[in-house]
Amino acid sequence: MTAVRSVGRVPAAVADYIRTQSTPLLAYAVLLTGRESAAEHLLAEAYADLAASWRRLRNDDVDRFVRRRIARRYLRAERRLFLRSRLPGARRSSAARTSADSATSADSATSADSATSADSATPPAISPATATGDMPRASSAPGAAPLAGADPLARLALLSGRERVVAVEVLAMGGTVTSVADLLDSSPRSVHQTLDAALRRLGLTPHPDSAA
Repeated sequence: MTAVRSVGRVPAAVADYIRTQSTPLLAYAVLLTGRESAAEHLLAEAYADLAASWRRLRNDDVDRFVRRRIARRYLRAERRLFLRSRLPGARRSSAARTSADSATSADSATSADSATSADSATPPAISPATATGDMPRASSAPGAAPLAGADPLARLALLSGRERVVAVEVLAMGGTVTSVADLLDSSPRSVHQTLDAALRRLGLTPHPDSAA
């Protein structure tokens, strides 16, 4: 795995942790980013942070520490992309790219349709159903329905960065509003509002007790 190799020499205990937890952590990062390459990059940075902080962590803090670093680095990257999109000329460039893409698609409609069919028949490399090992599934999450559908990554792409983190933590990780608030250093009220917004975008209905 690229993320593991990029960390370099680390204490034996850190190497053992990475070796045993790399699959569920990669799954978590893929659910956030939607792309394995971006997930690998987040993991490499989180592993480097873990190696630097290992001696200060208690055993029961390690998973929380790593997921927090992954989530926060993901949110920072999303924020940078958003700010970049607001720069003068960014919208014109985006419109030009869209026009060029449309023209290219029109010139190669048959091959594009074939490629789309092939892509839709191929499931994501990592999905909530296969990637997490002992990770709780969405069906066990209090107050929300599972992430159903043919492509959970496509559904998650409907959300903002913060909504995506909260949705993944609750629906795929079985977290609660309180645990997510702790992970993000946010208030439960703010997380609950974000969760409600995410569930509405996903077409799901929160349970009345989901704020507990």
